[in-house]
Amino acid sequence: CPSAPSAGSVSIASWPISGPLHFAAPPLAMAPAPPVEKPMLVMLTASLTDELNLKKIEKCAIILDKFGVDKPLEIDGTLPENKRKRNFLHDLAEEGVKYPLFFKLHPDETYEFLATGSEVDEMNEKDELYQRLMEEDPDFLEHHPEELVMQEVFRDFLGAKARGAPRTPAGQAERPYQRGASRAFVQDDGSCSD
Repeated sequence: CPSAPSAGSVSIASWPISGPLHFAAPPLAMAPAPPVEKPMLVMLTASLTDELNLKKIEKCAIILDKFGVDKPLEIDGTLPENKRKRNFLHDLAEEGVKYPLFFKLHPDETYEFLATGSEVDEMNEKDELYQRLMEEDPDFLEHHPEELVMQEVFRDFLGAKARGAPRTPAGQAERPYQRGASRAFVQDDGSCSD
């Protein structure tokens, strides 16, 4: 099991929450994640947060559904039993304390950061533009690897009702999307299992 660097602690008191707190319905008690045989989409959420974050979490779920992305495994970062994993995922994303965050959980139990909720919203807003640009220039993504495209970022999670296929043009090699390094989450007992 690879060892993860020690995560810095994040205090809830330091979260940039403005306005009153709103409570979402808490998820059922977190069961251990099932064994991963293929990559699994993970969404770090918060049920105890401000209204802006709750709306962003809800909007991202609607956007994922619109594009036919498989329902993610949700990890509620506000539950005490998820504190270590929340800190680990925030450190891995290097995006600060934001919700939601999306990760790919690989079969080897490593997590890979995919996108923030704001980026999912932006990919949704720019989808039609990207469609036109890729029709005009099939190599658009090769020339602009910094551009995040929904069907590329969430390629491994497009279900049966997916809207469109990954945008890699026919006959071209798949454009691998990888935003950052992958790391394993290490439990208190040193194991890597969730």
